[in-house]
Order: sequence, then C-alpha cells, then structure tokens
Amino acid sequence: MSQTIINRPDLQTFQQKYGQSLITILFWILFFFFMRPLISMVGWFFGVQLFTDIMIEQGGYHALLALLTWYFGIIFLMGLVLESWSLYNLYRYGRNEKRIHHPEPVKVAAQAEHFQIDTDRLQELQAAKRVILEHDTHGRLISYLNGSGALR
Repeated sequence: MSQTIINRPDLQTFQQKYGQSLITILFWILFFFFMRPLISMVGWFFGVQLFTDIMIEQGGYHALLALLTWYFGIIFLMGLVLESWSLYNLYRYGRNEKRIHHPEPVKVAAQAEHFQIDTDRLQELQAAKRVILEHDTHGRLISYLNGSGALR
C-alpha cells in the first residue's frame, strides 16, 4: 500500500517543509522569552547571584509582578473568549439535534462526471467495502481498485 503524503516529506513543497520549521523555531524562541522570569526565579532559588542583583537590589520584582499581571489578564481574556464562543454555539445549536440548513446531496451523475467514469462503475465502487483510489498531483482520478479486484 502506498504511503500517504503525511509520511512522504519528499511530496511536500518548499514552503511546507521550511515554513513548519520556521514556525517551530519561532515558537520555541517565544517560549523561552516568556519563561525567562521563571528561569531566573529558579536560578535565584539555587543561589545565582545575578538574579539577586537584578530582582532584589534593582527592584526587578516589580517588573515581574507587572508581567505576571499581564499574563494572568491575557489568560483570563482568552478563557473568556473561548467560554463566550462555547456559550454562543450552545445557544445557537444546543437545542437542535441537527443544523437547519443541509447541503444538497451530490447526484451520482455529477460525481461520475467529476471522476470521469460511468455511473454504473461509480455505483459499483460506492457499494464496495474496500476501494483504493489513485490520484495525480492535480487530484484527478488515475486508477481505482475495488474489493473484487477490478482495476481501471
């Protein structure tokens, strides 16, 4: 069985490969930037003199308290937004078993035209328990294999 695109990095574009790495590096930098006060506090606990100089003698704990206030404020706002969104969805959809607007079902003829196969073959593939479809890079159907072994 052929591997999916997730397990095939050679099929990823340049932007996908290096964009993911760049985002990962940026978030690690942000993580260490925001964790710097905690790292300094751990250093102070173990007796690192630099932390004592900055936090105690120069009054750096005021900046730490202000930063923690911002952190907790932002966390509170994020929780408030998520809770509001959840309550909105509960109010809008919570009483209904299903949503109001249903998409129109796609006709067999339209599906067959899209995949460029005849409707009888499409219905046979839809009825099969196991189907393997192979697509080209543009998403067009190249070949298919149904449970009975019929190959196009």
